[in-house]
Amino acid sequence: MIDLQSCCSLPIQFDQRDGTFHFDNEINFDLERRVSLSDLLPTLLNKSLVYPQRVYLEYNGLKKIEHKTHFKGRLTYDVIHLPPGLLGIEYIKSHIYYSVSNGDADETSSDVIEVLYGVLTVITQKLESRDDFSLEAIVQEGYIIKVRRGEKLIIPKGYYYSFVNTRNMPVIFARIHRNHNTVDYSTLRRQQGLAYYIIRKNARQEVVLNPRYRYVPKIQRLTPDKTSPLFKMLGRSPLYSQLVRNPKKFIEIL
Repeated sequence: MIDLQSCCSLPIQFDQRDGTFHFDNEINFDLERRVSLSDLLPTLLNKSLVYPQRVYLEYNGLKKIEHKTHFKGRLTYDVIHLPPGLLGIEYIKSHIYYSVSNGDADETSSDVIEVLYGVLTVITQKLESRDDFSLEAIVQEGYIIKVRRGEKLIIPKGYYYSFVNTRNMPVIFARIHRNHNTVDYSTLRRQQGLAYYIIRKNARQEVVLNPRYRYVPKIQRLTPDKTSPLFKMLGRSPLYSQLVRNPKKFIEIL
């Protein structure tokens, strides 16, 4: 049993044998979501997969009962478990998320992330602006970010992003957001996912390009503290503790 309380400040344990969470009675959540393979098919390199039927688990709207009034402005604290394994040759990954930016001056964010266990890989990409008559998506920039246990990450608006588990152990992470932010996959129907796939080839991890994009720059590695100028607003204590102490800070970030 993995005790997550020291990292997230909530009385949560995770049973690695059967992939289940155990919450103390003082914790409530809004929704348990078991994301299926069929949910993720629009994002996959191999769209004929039939296994595993259930890919990953998330709990939306976790909070202590006594902290219900602290979650203002649609703030939501979620916990997500990505198991180890493969989807064909791709490593197990999440949905794609996206929040529209209000222009270059908009420094607000889609997501604030904290890894509670394992190592999380995050893929982000930004597309060039296109008019209603343009069918092709051109990637302006793409990043791969490794986030380790106890580390935090802010993802700016205007980026498409997905979470990946490239290790042979579970990844458990928390995300604070104000909207669920799952992308409308109809907007990526032509591209069929992000421009980058993380695959296992010859027992090694590789990033391969999605040929449905006309131009894709080489992906760049980025450290979590370099993704957003708002990173300096985050303290060292667990995100949940920071949120209940100062929810206005997260409303400002998001």
